This record gives sequence, C-alpha cells and structure tokens, in this order.
Amino acid sequence: MGWVVYFIASGQIFFLGGVLFIVTVFTRLAPIARLKRYSPLLMLVGFLFSAISGTPISLPFVLAIGVATASLFIVERRDSKQQTRATAWTLITLVVSAMLWEARYHVMPKLGQRQSEIVLFADSLSAGIDQERTWPKILSDDHDVTVHDYSRAGAKLSTALAIAEDVEIPAGLILLEIGGNDILGSTSPQQFHDDMKALMAHLRKTVPTRPIVMFELPLLPFYNSYGSSQRQLAREYNVKLLPKRILMGVLSSQDATLDSIHLSPTGHREMARIVWALLNQN
Repeated sequence: MGWVVYFIASGQIFFLGGVLFIVTVFTRLAPIARLKRYSPLLMLVGFLFSAISGTPISLPFVLAIGVATASLFIVERRDSKQQTRATAWTLITLVVSAMLWEARYHVMPKLGQRQSEIVLFADSLSAGIDQERTWPKILSDDHDVTVHDYSRAGAKLSTALAIAEDVEIPAGLILLEIGGNDILGSTSPQQFHDDMKALMAHLRKTVPTRPIVMFELPLLPFYNSYGSSQRQLAREYNVKLLPKRILMGVLSSQDATLDSIHLSPTGHREMARIVWALLNQN
C-alpha cells in the first residue's frame, strides 16, 4: 500500500486523472459506440483521481474545465460534429494546461550556489524521537555542513515563529520542514494560512536577502486549501518549495518510518542524503 499512499499524497495521481480525462474526451470523438458507453465512467474516475490528490488548482481552471465538460455533452446531443470537435479540443487544451501548470511544482528548484550552512526550523520529522543520529546530525557529522538545528518535536508553524523571534538567526540557507502537525492536528485552513504568513513574513523581514527553502507538505485528499496557502505564500515571500514528492518519497520508503510519520534511522539517512544533494546543486 506504500506506493498507493505515495501516489496520492505526493500529488502524482493528479496527472493520471488528467490523462484519463483526456482519454475520455477522445472516446467521445470516436465512432465506436462501445467506447462512448464507458467514457462517463472513465471521466468520473479521472475526476476522482484529480480530486483526491489535494492539488490546489486555481478556481478559474476548475470552472473552465467544468463548463467545457458540460458543453461537450450538450453539443453532442445536438449531433453537431463540428461543434463537438471544437468543444472537445477546448476541453483537452484546458486539461493539458492545468497539468502543465501543476508540473512546475514537481520540479526541484535551483539554489544557484553550493550551500555549506543551513538554519533549520522543523518538527519531529527532523528532531526525531529519542534518537541521537537524526538527519541534521548526520548531515553535520558526515558532510562539511554547519547545521543550526531549531527542530522541535511536536512543533507547529506557531512554534517555529516563536523560536525564530527568540533567536538571532545565524548565517546560512534557511530550511523549513514545518506545518505537518498543523495539517494533521486541529489547525483550520485560515489559521494555517495566518501562521505560515507570520512565519514567512518574520523571516523575510529579519533576513531579507537570505535564501529560504521549504518542503512542500504532502496533502490528505481534499486538503487543497492548505496546499494553496503554502504555494501562495511561497510566491509572496520568495520561498522556494521542494516538491511534496520529495518528502513523501522518504515517508513511503521501506523501513523509513517508525509509525508512518516519524523517521527511523533509515529514514534519517535518506533525508540527510536528499538535503545534501540539494545543498550541492549548481
């Protein structure tokens, strides 16, 4: 089941949903009645796959695709092949555009130069549970990297803000692995937005020219609003997002977690490897 969870929470299933949607549209254009018979089912499955991915697609895209889908079924009833073909290609164009728009968030960002010092604000995924060799310590011990580790077990966005306000932020790239406890806990989407905004605003005001990188959070089905806030605020405060498939890839790896959300020694080694690779980008 690990790959299923990864496929959903990483957002990869959104693209499968899009492909199924496009295949469905082509079946509507096919002269074979049997293909058309199954197209509503394929379209429903494609829609459900995209919906459970938690992908925060903008409302205009959603509305445009909805209108184009309804229009396709309407013009088909009029038996106008020209209108049907034009509407179908419009729908395909919209779906492909949505997939390309989302694909930007699945590409690793470039930092521009090698980083040898990081400032980490994180939760128990980095702090560990009664472990001495957490990934920040592995990174520091095994590589030429100075890690200022402000990770705390159980930390939320508000916790990270309190810590950031209480310390003089050292030199180095700022790395944020925070917000998962907010999503899994009782934090509302609006409170999540406000707390993340406060944290990013404080960091950007305190160290305006410092590179800030954040792990995009894997999302539960229909938790789109949390992802939308994270992406919106990242753009606003010039924070580079690491694709959520990166963090989800570690969590879903064999023997990488103790309880699905806290890293095992194997998971900490994998996280250290990923962050080390990130710091060494040219």
